[in-house]
Formats: sequence, structure tokens, C-alpha cells
Amino acid sequence: VAMLADADRRFKSYLVEFGLTPAARTKVKVDGGEKEEDPLNQFFG
Repeated sequence: VAMLADADRRFKSYLVEFGLTPAARTKVKVDGGEKEEDPLNQFFG
């Protein structure tokens, strides 16, 4: 049981580390970079 609890704790810490939890996703910052032109936007817009 202790082994499973330790594995669960480590797994959750990996999720947070890589920004894979909802709370961690709010902290992820990405550079805007170049905006790609959407071909459908040209077609419908």
C-alpha cells in the first residue's frame, strides 16, 4: 500500500511538473510567436 501511495504521489508531481493538471496549466507561459494564417479563415472570412 505504501508503494502504491508513493507511486501515486510521484505521478502527480510529474503531472504538475509538465503542466498537465488544470491548476498547472494556468501557470504555463508560452511565447506568442508567429501567427499562422488559417486557410479556412481566408475562405470563410
